[in-house]
Amino acid sequence: MTGLAIFNNRLAAGYDPGTGSGDSVRLFDATTGTQIWRIGDATAGNDSSRRGMGGVAFDPGFNGANATLPDVAYLSPGSGRRHRLNQVTGMYVNGQNVGAIINFPTVSTTWRHTAFDPATGDLYTRESNRVGKAVRTGDNSFAGSSSSVLVPLTVATGVDNQNLAFCNSTAFGKFLIFNDKQTSGNGQVFLNTTTTPGVVKAATATDGTTLTLDLGSFNAPMGAASYDFSFDVPIQTLAITDFGNRRLFVFRVGVPVSVTGKLNFVGVSAQAPDQQATIEFRPTGTTQFRFTRTVTVPTTGNFTLSDIPPGTCTLHVKTPRYLAKNVEVDATTNATISVAIDQLPGDINGDNAIDFGDLSTLLQVYNALNDDPLYATQPLADLNQDGGIDFGDLSSMLLNYNAFGDD
Repeated sequence: MTGLAIFNNRLAAGYDPGTGSGDSVRLFDATTGTQIWRIGDATAGNDSSRRGMGGVAFDPGFNGANATLPDVAYLSPGSGRRHRLNQVTGMYVNGQNVGAIINFPTVSTTWRHTAFDPATGDLYTRESNRVGKAVRTGDNSFAGSSSSVLVPLTVATGVDNQNLAFCNSTAFGKFLIFNDKQTSGNGQVFLNTTTTPGVVKAATATDGTTLTLDLGSFNAPMGAASYDFSFDVPIQTLAITDFGNRRLFVFRVGVPVSVTGKLNFVGVSAQAPDQQATIEFRPTGTTQFRFTRTVTVPTTGNFTLSDIPPGTCTLHVKTPRYLAKNVEVDATTNATISVAIDQLPGDINGDNAIDFGDLSTLLQVYNALNDDPLYATQPLADLNQDGGIDFGDLSSMLLNYNAFGDD
């Protein structure tokens, strides 16, 4: 296996047995593991002459024109072209030998891995002992029909498992991360030390300027340096697989931010006790990696949350007595983000709606005071939290009657 690429629930896989194979490029249902097509199928590419040595990637097209249904792209040794297969059918998009030319000026096609900029369609390759870039100019064309050397590397021309990933970081911009294996043996260091050069490197995607990776106290075990990389834009995380040690490392890219907020408790008494608010963080564009924090909020409504992953997200806020509220937050830089969130009272039974169920509960304990056993049966009916369940609470509820909270 030379590489994997995932798009929604589709998983593309590259394979190189050392000769041409009908299994060199395959597409799977990532949910079930069912093979959808292979390049050697008569109904697909009907091509068993290629090696999948250069990995696979989903091609977004020129300026992202095919971003919603990208083709499966692959590189093959002996071919200085980017080949494309239709994601649905597996058929060649431009013909079996008519893919866009991306050769280097000094021709070599020992392709190891490939990645695209999803916004522009520019192609980045890990080839022989260099990292290359081909600038997209059309659906099936790249500038000069060639690649430029973005990062020259001095050794390891014939070492396999050299991979890379394109990263679009909100904190640091567009960059590439790749491994530069010195040999196929063990004992290679993950990152640079004071005495030993590391295998994992990074550079800007624009001009190849070397970047310094700061992974905090992380210290990966030494191994064969067969790493692969994947960057998740919505949640700004970098995943690195370590084949030799059978490990997966996941890093949050960027500097944690702080979020300060103010919950506007409508109609609350100044003598009300502190509130316990539950805040769920929902990263934009994914249902994964959500997490929840509970914060104690005084009647002023002010709160601060620290060490929040950078990026855009939705804050889902729910406080007892109040309807849930969603607010969009753009926390992409190391700054303090301030948000104001209205809290509408009346949800006594906690179903995120203010309706007859809440009204019925309030009326059952109407006129109860906080030293009354009846009050203790439904303390959330004291909407303004002044120590009594009375007309003030009923009035607050009726103002918001038939309202629903955010999901």
